[in-house]
Amino acid sequence: MFRLFTRFRSRLNLAELVGLAAVLVTGFHLVRADAVTVGAVTAAALHFHRLFNPIGFLITQFDDFQEAGASLARLAGVATMSPPAERQVPETPADASLELRGVVHTYGDRTVLARRHPARRSR
Repeated sequence: MFRLFTRFRSRLNLAELVGLAAVLVTGFHLVRADAVTVGAVTAAALHFHRLFNPIGFLITQFDDFQEAGASLARLAGVATMSPPAERQVPETPADASLELRGVVHTYGDRTVLARRHPARRSR
């Protein structure tokens, strides 16, 4: 999207440059021929330049429009979600005992902990 934005913005700047140059070159020839005044050429150049302000504004605001659309899509997604399932309360243990089965821990090839048979340990 950023690449598209920069391409469009650069082409818009190029169009503004070419158009403004055309107005100024034409104005120069008209002033030289005493067909118009320097003030009229200046006014025409400024009016042409001001035509690009609304277009430039829309280009710079496009990111905000896109962000607003994405936020609206998120809100619509949250609004259409089904409510979460009720959480089941886990059973309370009878006591604080701990049972280990088949626990083994080794460092390299040396076994440092091996509990192969069930063991009950209370706190």
